[in-house]
Amino acid sequence: MTEVFFRDYLKLSKKRVPFATAVVVKHDIPISGKSGDKAIILNDGSLLGWIGGGCTNPIVIEEGLSVLNSGKSKLIVIDPENKSDNGPGEKHFQMTCHSGGSLSVYVEPVFPRPLIVVMGNSPVAISLLKMSSELGYETLWTVTPEKENETLEVDRIQKTFDLKNINLSSPCFIIVCTQGENDWEALESAMKTSVNYVAFVGSRRKTETLKKELSENGVSPDRLGKMVNPAGLDLKARTPSEIALSILAEIVQLFRDDNTLDNQVVSESEETIYRISILSHEVEDGKRKGVSLDACVELTHLISPLLDVNPPVSGEYRLEVGSAGIERNLNSISQFSMSIGEKVSLLLKDKTKIKAKLINVEDSKIFLEKDGEESSLDYGEIAKAKTYFEW
Repeated sequence: MTEVFFRDYLKLSKKRVPFATAVVVKHDIPISGKSGDKAIILNDGSLLGWIGGGCTNPIVIEEGLSVLNSGKSKLIVIDPENKSDNGPGEKHFQMTCHSGGSLSVYVEPVFPRPLIVVMGNSPVAISLLKMSSELGYETLWTVTPEKENETLEVDRIQKTFDLKNINLSSPCFIIVCTQGENDWEALESAMKTSVNYVAFVGSRRKTETLKKELSENGVSPDRLGKMVNPAGLDLKARTPSEIALSILAEIVQLFRDDNTLDNQVVSESEETIYRISILSHEVEDGKRKGVSLDACVELTHLISPLLDVNPPVSGEYRLEVGSAGIERNLNSISQFSMSIGEKVSLLLKDKTKIKAKLINVEDSKIFLEKDGEESSLDYGEIAKAKTYFEW
């Protein structure tokens, strides 16, 4: 049973498919599930493996889908007594089987590792692949056959720039660093994907020339406008390794961006305040729940030591952590995604003002509803945005 579980685990991981695992950590007889039993829950609600009979499976499947949605693990306890939950991360259910017994199951989401697609065989490409492996990221190296480096350890090597048959599901980042060898072919293939982050390592002049050629070959201006160049954070990098580091620093920043947090520096009564607002993932009766005072205090204790090392502002300041509240700024596409169903106030870059209900977000498209009519706009058109409440 264990061998089959790990075989399925590795197979799904290789396919970059999100799933949840369920492991029985405790049981009391009589019950068919035993400690150590394992199962995998897929997005469609199917279950691979064994964690007990018909009384427990529906609960485990439902909670497996729940952790896939929230991204947070939990312990579920199924027993004859109707106990209340002991705290965050634990949930109790009443055993409905006539045979009785109890079962404790740890349910955990498993998401694909960040995939770093490196196109080319330049010194920057080699450094990127080495550093990405050190970070524990999945690596795909696309390179012409005559340029393959046999000593380089990567997860996958593809001896062509064609990405059509590769699962590039998020999180995925493509870096074209051919640096003079097959630039156009590699960049055209990258721009034909739906991956948001496509960076090109090259001069601005070369980039503009390639953009013009790609545009003439059917790549849309909107897609070309999202190409990242210069690639990486501005670290004043000069050597290939430094350039690779600056690119990965940008990727880490994007990947680790916690869109449940928003921050701003304000001045009140001659005091500087660094204010962090937290947005809860939990929804109850169709409304987003607030964040408890205990959670704010706990987060304050976690953040304070980090800010002591890297202060967010110069001089003295006071850290203030609180719930985002009903009205809050929307500073990223992911924060828009978490606000679907709420009313938003938008200021576009052309100075147009819009107030409407946010009904959906797809890639970089924002879908709105006002007076029964639906409309859409691109995230790039928005200068400022916030949710609002109409009394």
